[in-house]
Amino acid sequence: MVGEVHDENCWAMQGTGHAGLFGTVDGVLDFARGLLDGTGAPPSVITLLRTRVGGDRAHGWDLPHAGWSGGDLAGEGTIGHTGF
Repeated sequence: MVGEVHDENCWAMQGTGHAGLFGTVDGVLDFARGLLDGTGAPPSVITLLRTRVGGDRAHGWDLPHAGWSGGDLAGEGTIGHTGF
């Protein structure tokens, strides 16, 4: 299924944002567990999720930067989401 989400942040970043994770709690937790342990997606997808596309953003995620709400101890491989 292909659609278009009303997401001004996504539009401003030429389609690199997202409107959040949708699914059951178990489904979202399984997705997050897979991102953490490397079993949930091929390495190329993980690399894409962490690829900087503008400023402090990757494809839909925040990346560590000075003053980031994720904290100063976050490593370079860290991704986050503010819940906007």
